[in-house]
Amino acid sequence: MPQTSLKKRVEVFESWTATYNDSIVALMQRKFGMDYRDAIRGVVTLAHPAPGENILDVATGTGTVAIALAEAAEGDCHITGIDITAAMIEAARKNVAERGMEPVFTFQEASAEDLPFAADTFDLVTSSLALHHTNVLKVLREVRRVLRPGGRAVIADVTANRSWRGMLGPMARVFDQMYMFGTESNDLFCEFHTSGEWRRLMREAGFKETLMDFHEPKHFFSRGIAVTRGIKPIN
Repeated sequence: MPQTSLKKRVEVFESWTATYNDSIVALMQRKFGMDYRDAIRGVVTLAHPAPGENILDVATGTGTVAIALAEAAEGDCHITGIDITAAMIEAARKNVAERGMEPVFTFQEASAEDLPFAADTFDLVTSSLALHHTNVLKVLREVRRVLRPGGRAVIADVTANRSWRGMLGPMARVFDQMYMFGTESNDLFCEFHTSGEWRRLMREAGFKETLMDFHEPKHFFSRGIAVTRGIKPIN
C-alpha cells in the first residue's frame, strides 16, 4: 500500500480513538444487526485461549478483544497487541491498567503487513474487524509465519456480500454505499471479501482445518461478519 495511504489511515484512525468503542458498538447494532459483544465472544470462542499461551492481537485498537482473551485465559498468558496508531495503543494501555492487567500485556506500534516478530513465536494470533483495511493475503502469510506449528489464527472481519460478485453487483454495491453513508470507516482504503473468499484466502496463506462462524448480512445488498479460524500445519 502506498506510503501516503498508510499516513492517511494513521491520521484517520488517530481521530477515531476517543469515540471508537462507542461508535463500533452503534455501527454493529445499527448497520449489521449484531451486538459487538457477540463478535467478541465469537473470536474468543474460536480462539479458545489457554493458560500459558503466547498470544498476538493484530490491529488491537483499544484492546477490547485482547482483554477478553486475557480474561478467558484467566490472566495466565501473555498478549502482545500491535496497532499502527499510537493513540489506539495508548488507549489500550489505559484500558488494561484500569483492570490491573498490565503484567499480561505488551503493546507496540507495528504494521499488520510486516510483523516485527520471529517465525514460530506465538500460539495464537487474532485480529478483529480490521483486516479489510489491509492487504489481507499479505497479512495472513505474516500471521502464519509468526505462529508456531499447530498454532491458531482467528480473524473476525467485515465481509463482502455475495451479490456484489454477480451481474447486479454494481447496483447492490451502490445500495450498500448509500446504506453505509456517514459511517466513520465507510470504504476507507478497504477491500472486502465474501465468506467463501475468506476460506480461500486462509487456504492460500497455508492454513488448514479452517472453521467459520458467519453472520449473514442484514440486507440482501449489505455486508456480513465472519469469524474464521485456521491452523498452521505441524509438518
